[in-house]
Amino acid sequence: MEESLFLKAFKILGDKPWIKVLDYLIAEPKTPFYKNEVVDKTKVSRITVTKILHRMESKGIIKKHKKIGNAVQYMLNVEHPTIKALIEFDLKLSKEHSIKSAEKIPA
Repeated sequence: MEESLFLKAFKILGDKPWIKVLDYLIAEPKTPFYKNEVVDKTKVSRITVTKILHRMESKGIIKKHKKIGNAVQYMLNVEHPTIKALIEFDLKLSKEHSIKSAEKIPA
């Protein structure tokens, strides 16, 4: 999987697991997810993902969507002010990248 622009932009902060998790969640902000999906897609350990999701839930960044058996499905809280700003930042990065890529294409 190729690194996203969001992840590349935050590399200045280091290769932090929480940035990888946040990047994964922001990529599809209105899609419910399970902890196992985050572990599989980010390649961050299950223990670390569990800690990150717990902290995100306590800060209101994610919320429980529904529970099926023992599995809890979560959703990114797109109304959280920080998440709104990060989604806008991600969209701006993508837009700028698209414009620069289009400028490189010969007419």
